[in-house]
Amino acid sequence: MRGRSFFHEEIKCPSCGYPMDAATAHDGEDVAPKPGDVGVCFECTGIIVYGDDGIPRQPREEELAAAQADPIVQTTISKIKEFRKRVPRQ
Repeated sequence: MRGRSFFHEEIKCPSCGYPMDAATAHDGEDVAPKPGDVGVCFECTGIIVYGDDGIPRQPREEELAAAQADPIVQTTISKIKEFRKRVPRQ
């Protein structure tokens, strides 16, 4: 599944600085991230939360705890790590 570009300016992961140019919903739905949505960086697998301005930020303590307990987030992290093992970075 390819991500769709929803960002109109350069956005970087707040954990590792990886340039983020697209987002993909776990269910394939073609929607832009909304404030409060949780995401996972494709580079560092850090958990991010989209702020009111649409820019990803570090999660607050309670958001991080909820994301770490979410099976969809954990599956996403596992799938990214599995992909990274099979496909080397360029």
